[in-house]
Amino acid sequence: MGRQDLLEKGEHVIKSFLYSSVKNLAMNIRRRNIVFDRVRNQINNDEPDDYDILDNLINAELIGTLHRELNELPEGCQRICRLIYIDGLKYDEVAQELNVSVNTVKTQRMRAINLLKRKFLNILLAIFII
Repeated sequence: MGRQDLLEKGEHVIKSFLYSSVKNLAMNIRRRNIVFDRVRNQINNDEPDDYDILDNLINAELIGTLHRELNELPEGCQRICRLIYIDGLKYDEVAQELNVSVNTVKTQRMRAINLLKRKFLNILLAIFII
């Protein structure tokens, strides 16, 4: 329908055409904004911020240090810690596997934790004092 034809139709047809045109434009803008919001949210969720990257680096460094220090523990403490914390066994399961008492497992675990605390405290002191 050309402009000239539309102008000849009358006021009712012109109002209907304008209403439909504005409604369609508004719906198109709304759809476009929904798509833009989805894209923006996806971009924001995909980009890790600097704090996430720093946290991941610190966690990786701590885990690496923990594994190195775990390897330095006495053999009994080391085996018990690995079975409890890495393999996820309970005290009684560790005791049964190693053929020792549950109290021995608890004592060796506490000994390992205390040794690790001392080592990590020394590492932290060295970092913050320097």
